[in-house]
Amino acid sequence: MHHPTRGAEHAESWSGVRAVLGMGDRLDARARAIVEDVFAASPSLKALYCDAREGDDILIRKPWDAELAKWHDFAGLPVFIREEWWRAGEPAWLQLKRIAATSPDGVGHIPLPLVERPHQRAPVLPFPPLPNLARYPRVSVLLPTKVRLDLLKKCLEGLSTATGYPDVEVVVIDNGSEQKVLLEVLDEPRRSLKITTVVDNGDFNFSRLINAGAKAATGEVILILNDDVEPIQPGWLHRIVESVLSTGVGAVGARLLYPDGSIQHAGVALGIGGVCGHLYKGTSREEAERTAEIVYPGSRMAVTGACLAVRRDVFDVVQGFDEQLPVALNDIDFCLRLGAMGYRNIYRGDAVLIHHESQSRGADDISVVSRRRLARETGRFLARWRQVIESDPFSSPALDRQSERGVAHRALQSQA
Repeated sequence: MHHPTRGAEHAESWSGVRAVLGMGDRLDARARAIVEDVFAASPSLKALYCDAREGDDILIRKPWDAELAKWHDFAGLPVFIREEWWRAGEPAWLQLKRIAATSPDGVGHIPLPLVERPHQRAPVLPFPPLPNLARYPRVSVLLPTKVRLDLLKKCLEGLSTATGYPDVEVVVIDNGSEQKVLLEVLDEPRRSLKITTVVDNGDFNFSRLINAGAKAATGEVILILNDDVEPIQPGWLHRIVESVLSTGVGAVGARLLYPDGSIQHAGVALGIGGVCGHLYKGTSREEAERTAEIVYPGSRMAVTGACLAVRRDVFDVVQGFDEQLPVALNDIDFCLRLGAMGYRNIYRGDAVLIHHESQSRGADDISVVSRRRLARETGRFLARWRQVIESDPFSSPALDRQSERGVAHRALQSQA
């Protein structure tokens, strides 16, 4: 996991470069040559930062993320700044933000641990304050459901009692449930929630269900929510809406927890397992609370459709979900199509819900038919997005692409 370096810093003067180090940092013998080579090869770069080795751990920093930089000094130390951009007395982190604001491509990341230091236990990170929204647009929550009406009941209870947002409309998309039981489940929540029901008894096609729900929705904001996702703390929707209403933003996702409190979703990274994965999946609650990329809002290429918000006009611009991807990867495809149109997708680590993953339908690979369908959908997805998958700008090449845990590639680990 990556944590920022805290404490005092000091600068060394190199040939045309200032190297800002933390107390006790020991630069690798090759560090100066590597940094100078990167600067020489890229004249547009004004500043660089790198990964670090703390004890037996390699701390993988992510590439520069302007969204995360609003909330946290995630780059840590060391930092390397061209002499002409250096300001004496200004902390390195503020220098990086100043340079990035002036020159968006001016801050680079070297995905190598060029410094060693003793292990440092990161502090528990405070949540951002609850946003004070200038307005509260109606949010239409699209809830496809069929089998696990007990989970739907929990979801609706959470929307009613653990959300606190003033204008919520719920569109339940009934994909063949037992009608009498569904009506009983909806009876109590109707007293506090505006609920509309759309009936679609066709074969399960998540994309079609979402598109049908969107047609019935009246909100300015659409929130796609799995029936096995449970809101647990008021304010989560305020945080999501804050990002949804920001200029240039497409999809906005949340931090989703397994029932034991470990991470199920903290945004999607492309390239994991050859396609994509949930970075930091399985991270314990304690470790997550100390990891900036999990706690704070940040940029992602994609977020899961289990909890995904988007403005209605943006949803319409990309013509909703692709119904040729009925079950798998339709949410990722949706996010990548938004990205291709210039929208930014945001993960809100401060919007936290529980996800009882795959309990409502079962896992995708439990039958031959399911596996064949998954192979078809994956093939279609890869044909469209293979080049993008190979170069996620918000994920580090130092990460092990065979793991969702956010650990260093074994080639780096073997150098420890």
